[in-house]
Amino acid sequence: MATKQDFKSIIRRFEVYNAGILYVRKRSKKFKIAFKIIKKYQDLFDKVVWIAPIRTLNSPEYCNDLKTCAGRMAKKLNCFAVENISINDEKYLELYNLATDNRIFCVVDDGLLIKNTTAGKTKRILAMKDKFDFRLIMSDAPLAQSISDLYAQMEFIDSSILKMTEMQFLHNYMNIY
Repeated sequence: MATKQDFKSIIRRFEVYNAGILYVRKRSKKFKIAFKIIKKYQDLFDKVVWIAPIRTLNSPEYCNDLKTCAGRMAKKLNCFAVENISINDEKYLELYNLATDNRIFCVVDDGLLIKNTTAGKTKRILAMKDKFDFRLIMSDAPLAQSISDLYAQMEFIDSSILKMTEMQFLHNYMNIY
C-alpha cells in the first residue's frame, strides 16, 4: 500500500488537473488507492462513474473487490461497460444525462481502453471528458503497443498537457518509417 507520503504526492499531482493516471498491477491495491482519492473529494461530486470492460464488470470477484473497497461510496457508484458506451446509443445517452445532471468523478479501469483515437469507445469517452469534474485512469501498464497509446490518455486527463495534435505527438515521439 502507498505510504502517507506517497499518497500526499499522489494528491498533489491529482489536484493540478483534478485528474490522474494510476499504473498499478495489483487490483486490490489499485482500488484502495483510487477510493482513497475518491473519498478525499467526496463532497465535490454527486456520483462516481466507473467505466470498465464488460468481461471485467461481469466478474463476481471484481465486483466484490470493487464494493469492498468502495465501502459507503458504493451508493454513489454507477458502472458502465465501455463496450456499451461505444456501440449502444441508449447507454451512451444514459451516461451523458447522468453527467449532465450530476457532478461526476469518472474512473476508467483498464486505461488501455483509451488508446486508439479512431476507435468508437475512445471517441465517446473523450467527447464526454469535460462533463466529468474528476477523471482517473487506472491501468496495469501505460502502453499496450506503442507510445501512441499515451496520446489519448493524456487528452482524457487534460488537453493542455501535451498542447499538440495527435499527428504532432506522433511526429515528435515516434520514429515513422
